[in-house]
Amino acid sequence: MKKIIINSIIFLALVVLVAFVLKSNKEEMKQNVKLAQIEPDFIPVNTEPLTKRKIVKSFKVNGNLIPNKEVTVSSEMPGVIKAILIEDGVYVKSNQILARLDDQTIKATLDLAKANFDKIEKDKKRIENLFEAGGISQQDLDNIQLAHIKAKTDLISAEKAYNDTFIRAPFSGINDKRYIEKGSYVRGGDPLFDIVDVERMKMEVMVSENEIQQVELGMSVTITIQALGINQIEGTVSKIGVRSSQALTFPVEIKITNASKNLKSGMFGTAHFNFQSVDALAINRSVLVGSIKNPQVYIYQDSTAVLKNIDVGQRNDNYLEVVSGLNEGDLVITSGQINLVDGAKIRIKK
Repeated sequence: MKKIIINSIIFLALVVLVAFVLKSNKEEMKQNVKLAQIEPDFIPVNTEPLTKRKIVKSFKVNGNLIPNKEVTVSSEMPGVIKAILIEDGVYVKSNQILARLDDQTIKATLDLAKANFDKIEKDKKRIENLFEAGGISQQDLDNIQLAHIKAKTDLISAEKAYNDTFIRAPFSGINDKRYIEKGSYVRGGDPLFDIVDVERMKMEVMVSENEIQQVELGMSVTITIQALGINQIEGTVSKIGVRSSQALTFPVEIKITNASKNLKSGMFGTAHFNFQSVDALAINRSVLVGSIKNPQVYIYQDSTAVLKNIDVGQRNDNYLEVVSGLNEGDLVITSGQINLVDGAKIRIKK
């Protein structure tokens, strides 16, 4: 009897427990339904109407400085280096003698050519006088004239060979590198010196196909050299390429005067191309959701965030010109974009 009573009590306890669990689950389900039916909060944002602003047409591109001119001086003829007349790293003037080849044999050949030419020139005058007097034939006159031409040609060749023993600078610049020593044997065409024009430098930059149309020969460009902290070096566009690279950019060459000699070949710099200002629809860079290559912004429409794809044109440090995708007066969302998705419910902060 006692066992039956205990079993009955346990059974009733289990029934009560099951009923309690079922009721709790039902209440939880009702609560979830109520939560699902609650309309989500509107995300607060700030907006600003799209208006026209003054945009300075400009762009900038990076590049490296290179010498305006540089050449490797070589020998026109083979020979032994007799003397080196300049030191490494010094400034040389145009046509200055840099080195000399051994000229002993060549000088002797030149002296012989001069003597032979002088003799034949005297013979030519004598025979011409005899011909006028009728003392010799036309053939004798022709022979001496031909000999005179040959002697003059030999003299010119000997003079050139002698002059080629003097190695000269083709233009003014720095002797940047020397390849020879006194007593070295060189062949015709062997490199002897590297001469670099440092009075003027140039920078070659690659300009996009959208911006190349604005670049003109002779226009001024401001150069910034990061290593020197110089912000206002003036350059001039000296060459505009007509063929693009595979990246659809065009080479533009800018010449720069290097009066201070502070600019060095290889230095990294930025070329700033500045044009006239225009009135244009513009947005602050900070409102962009995408990148400059894929620009997007959110605008406010009927309490909804609408994601817009736009095209941008001119740009300066803070603002971008809106070429298409937005209309004047559109309410551009200026803050809160990080929490938005297209179609999100929003409200404007008071």
